[in-house]
Amino acid sequence: MKKALLLICAIAVSVGTAYSETPNEYAGRKLLEIYQRYYTREGNLGYTISLATAEGTVLVYYKKWREKRFSKKRMIEEATAINAEFADKLMIHFTLRFTGDWQSKGRTSIQIPADFAEFIFLEQDENIFVRCTKADVSMGLVNQFNDSEGIMLEFPLLIEDSNTAITEGVESLRLVIGGLALEHGTFDIELPLSSYYKDAPDLFKEIFVASGIWVKAE
Repeated sequence: MKKALLLICAIAVSVGTAYSETPNEYAGRKLLEIYQRYYTREGNLGYTISLATAEGTVLVYYKKWREKRFSKKRMIEEATAINAEFADKLMIHFTLRFTGDWQSKGRTSIQIPADFAEFIFLEQDENIFVRCTKADVSMGLVNQFNDSEGIMLEFPLLIEDSNTAITEGVESLRLVIGGLALEHGTFDIELPLSSYYKDAPDLFKEIFVASGIWVKAE
């Protein structure tokens, strides 16, 4: 019996410690998770949003930083500069794809209006919201020939005529995307955005805190 218990303990320890996810593996997995989290399939179309946060941007650049053999200090410096870019705005990447067959039933193309930004809002409710101030549309048409369009959406952090951030005092926001006649053109976003990265490896947590991306509680 004693030998059996020792064997079980040994197996438990080996299972718990045999593999530890590397920062590079975490970055790839987390970015894919965020992309898939909001993915919606609608007939021949697929669309999703990705929250373009300072944390996510660090994950995107981490592989290149490693290839350039940046020290942790240099990574923190780079992350500090990234954090500054998000000081007064929120950014969300919207991806729209044609995933079907042009001969199939349903919509086989979708036109993105030139004034697309005017149809997009980030809201607490219908009365408290911020407008999209920028939508970087490239081709403006998604079909079998141009089967994907990625659009960066930019929003001010502060509510108009107020010093209050749209994220202040709420547990979630809703992104409303109009102008495309999508069946599911709303996305609920949990706050705080930092919670998406609470499972980050210690290296990333150190970078987030040291660069000011995360404000360490006093």
